[in-house]
Amino acid sequence: MKTATKTRLGGLDRRFHINELNTNARTETVAGTTTFVSMAYTLFVNTSNLGASV
Repeated sequence: MKTATKTRLGGLDRRFHINELNTNARTETVAGTTTFVSMAYTLFVNTSNLGASV
């Protein structure tokens, strides 16, 4: 039996269990974007450094 306090699970929550991990979609999006930008910067800087050392 469903209770009134139980919310309907969205697709993201069903897939990634966001509510169980006490987070939300905005936090995860910001974290993913930050990781992507950091990795892209690292690849750019490492490539530049390796090219300059040859």
